[in-house]
Amino acid sequence: MPVLPSVAFAAGVPAFSIDASIENAGTPAANATDGNTGTRWASAFSNPQWLQVDLGATASVTGVTLIWEAAYGRSFQIQTSPNATTWTSIYSTTTGTGGTQTLTVSGTGRYVRMYGTVRGTGYGYSLWEFQVFGSFGIAATPTPTAIATPTATPVATGCGTTNVALNKPATASSIQNAGYPASAAFDGNAGTRWSSAASDPQWLRVDLGSTQSICRVVLNWEAAYGRAFQIQTSPNGTTWTSIYSTTTATGGIQTLNIAGTGRYVRMYGTVRGTGYGYSLWEFSVYTGTSGPTPTPGPTATPTATPTGPTATPPAGWNLVWSDEFNGPSVDTSNWSFQTGCSGWGNGEWEDYTSGANTSFASGVLVIEARMKSGAALGNCGMTSTRMTTSGKRSFLYGKMEARIAIPMGQGIWPAFWMMGNTGGWPSNGEFDIMEHINSTDQNVGTLHWANSSGAHASSGKSVTVANMTGYHTYGIEWDATQIKFFVDGINYNTINISAVPQPAFHQASYFLLNLAIGGAWPGYPTSTSIMPARYYIDYVRVYQH
Repeated sequence: MPVLPSVAFAAGVPAFSIDASIENAGTPAANATDGNTGTRWASAFSNPQWLQVDLGATASVTGVTLIWEAAYGRSFQIQTSPNATTWTSIYSTTTGTGGTQTLTVSGTGRYVRMYGTVRGTGYGYSLWEFQVFGSFGIAATPTPTAIATPTATPVATGCGTTNVALNKPATASSIQNAGYPASAAFDGNAGTRWSSAASDPQWLRVDLGSTQSICRVVLNWEAAYGRAFQIQTSPNGTTWTSIYSTTTATGGIQTLNIAGTGRYVRMYGTVRGTGYGYSLWEFSVYTGTSGPTPTPGPTATPTATPTGPTATPPAGWNLVWSDEFNGPSVDTSNWSFQTGCSGWGNGEWEDYTSGANTSFASGVLVIEARMKSGAALGNCGMTSTRMTTSGKRSFLYGKMEARIAIPMGQGIWPAFWMMGNTGGWPSNGEFDIMEHINSTDQNVGTLHWANSSGAHASSGKSVTVANMTGYHTYGIEWDATQIKFFVDGINYNTINISAVPQPAFHQASYFLLNLAIGGAWPGYPTSTSIMPARYYIDYVRVYQH
């Protein structure tokens, strides 16, 4: 179905909002229809607010996609109008969760608007993009229901953490060749994969051995992903029930919170996302009962209380420390602030403050980078936060993880990392667990240390993360011989540290959380419209055996 012409696709079609509903001149209504996911509209901090686009002619509207910034709408309607005066609601919700919302709707009108009545945060409403789909002069007849965002990363209360599909018998509709068997998607090795023939449909199936209650499926796609597919269960491998369906998948790592029962679970693909077949590094299945915390969208604040410190530890691990960030202020028994505008060895621009750039929302720590009053882009022109557990909390070996949602934009550089207690850099060892720059869909996990000659050495790998600005769990599992890197429970890199000169990676190490702006690696912002940038941290946890 063609996209209706808005500013993002045909110049000159206006988007506008009511007077005084723009947060500042850097976040105008037109930003939501410019096709650039690095610019956004933001309203005043009140209810109601609306954003409206004039399509230029009456059209049949069949779909709307909202790409929310952190400040999302909890209750809103999608409305159409022939004259911008009389409005008809074609979609309504009181339980919006932000993120990327792809809505199948049915309506006609020249004007389309998002009419928000309840904000999801203390801020206003903010959209990176407001996209409208349909056609001119053709009646539309789709069912007006919302399509679940396939790349969401919900937390399931009561859902187990053991992959019950690991090393279980697997079959597939086809394989590309003998090097890509079905079993490779269930071997726990993120370096091997199943790959199908280059045709539709294709499927990949696992036999769990007995009937199970399925609460979550994680698909770790190779570049050859499925755009339209279902997750299906069966008691006998013959009769199948669909428990998840999408036609708008984008690949990457997809964590699907679902509910169903069956001995057999399969991915049934009907439309490929590329000219190749379907290919999965890993297909993981989890059992238990579902009770999701909705996943927020770009840098969004959760809309329900996140999983607390009493959450069941992963199998084989014991929770030894956590900060759940329940507020109302940063716990100074755990964290200290590092301050100043020194460039931090990387040519960074931000001026770190002593907590002034931190706040709490619904049990989540918010680190906000923002422009100084009257300042221009440049060194020390904005403030942010860098906080560390150095001298207060440090750990030797274990499973370390944080559930976070990051901002994006040119020059934005959030990180979750660790450093060794003793020795200067790099001999003390640096673990970059989550590091992201600009607007890519890549998380970078890296180790830095000093080699036997004392020179800087490093090893790392990047991984594609679907819905990069949504909540994801980034972590490592660290012992005396290796460090494994994870995103959403998927191991994407393993580094052997047994030969790394000590003390790096063989001493107690502390955590750091920071949101840098600009630097030698990401480059520098070109517009103040990326501000404020908000980095959300649900928790930091440490488990040990």
